[in-house]
Amino acid sequence: MSDAPPEDLRSSSAVWRRAAAPFALQKLVQALAPFHPRLRDFPPELPFVWDEATLRNGTLFTLSTDLGGVDLLGEVLGVGNFDQVKEESVQVEAFGRQLWTLNLRGLIQSKKAAGRQKDLRILPELESLLEAIEPE
Repeated sequence: MSDAPPEDLRSSSAVWRRAAAPFALQKLVQALAPFHPRLRDFPPELPFVWDEATLRNGTLFTLSTDLGGVDLLGEVLGVGNFDQVKEESVQVEAFGRQLWTLNLRGLIQSKKAAGRQKDLRILPELESLLEAIEPE
């Protein structure tokens, strides 16, 4: 079994600490730069500079890259900033790596806050799962 992500993975999301030290922002910029990040759904002729200042001055970046979509979130609606998101997260192994992901309670909070139809449709199932693992 391969440790690589599935080929049909269309978009990945990550929460980043907006108040991170400059070297951390620089590392994030350098990590994505070889994959030519551009703002998703914006005209290609629209100027876009991928650098630390851009990251510092924004809270949400929906990017297209050579690898696929990457969403960088300065905060998660319904949960909060990086530190609050981490409190509502669990560490899991995926693709041969240790990753942090929202726990079920945090995922429910974020889906309720987003209020999109696709999120609201899944809420009953998520809430049933939460009830099964955390009975009152």
